[in-house]
Amino acid sequence: MSEHEFAFGATACLIRVEGVPAIATMFVVTDNGNELRPIVDGLDENKVIELPMTAEIDALGRAVRYLGKWFGRRGPAPQWARNPLGIRRIGEPYPDERPKTDRRPDGDGAD
Repeated sequence: MSEHEFAFGATACLIRVEGVPAIATMFVVTDNGNELRPIVDGLDENKVIELPMTAEIDALGRAVRYLGKWFGRRGPAPQWARNPLGIRRIGEPYPDERPKTDRRPDGDGAD
């Protein structure tokens, strides 16, 4: 498993990639870096959006394109003053309610 943090526009995000095939799961980071809100499909019963690819680097790239199209240009992650244990709680889902056709950057096919 690997985790990657970026800011997309003004929104801090974390991308977690794990498994074979590689599956990217995306989170919005809130509460000064202490809370992860899983990005869910607000049009489909709030199912967690997972982006599968055969390789980890491809799953990460797909998630970066997805978040970039939604929130804006990618930049460095904010520097959080995290709690000493580094534990982050899972918060309320963060729904993507855009039409599915608006979620497909460059023919990505994420849905």
